Amino acid sequence: MRKSLILWSAVLLISGCGQGKTDTSTTSASKGEVTSVESPQPSEPSQPAISKELQEEAEFLPLGPGRDTTIRICSGCHALNRIEEVNRDRQGWYDLVQFMGDRGAMGSPQEMLEITNYLAKNFPPKEE
Repeated sequence: MRKSLILWSAVLLISGCGQGKTDTSTTSASKGEVTSVESPQPSEPSQPAISKELQEEAEFLPLGPGRDTTIRICSGCHALNRIEEVNRDRQGWYDLVQFMGDRGAMGSPQEMLEITNYLAKNFPPKEE
């Protein structure tokens, strides 16, 4: 487990996950000044449409509840094929999804739980 967390940490650092996503400063075009502003907080999480390119990348992901959330959030930090390289039990997926959230994956607690449930159902441990 520790080895895979270190590997995922390296992947996230290389990919820049979480870098610049929480920046709350803006630059005034007329004066070049930087002012601090709060990012708008929607009352409900917005779910942007998944691009055709991303849909093609995600073809291997089984249909089901949580698929679109998994695509939207996980692809913000790494290639989706990383998902099929790892098979875990529910606790293993929960731990990994929480680790990703701690490293900058942008999802609500409900979305992270939805991802955990989707991955645990569709990518369980491989039988030996």
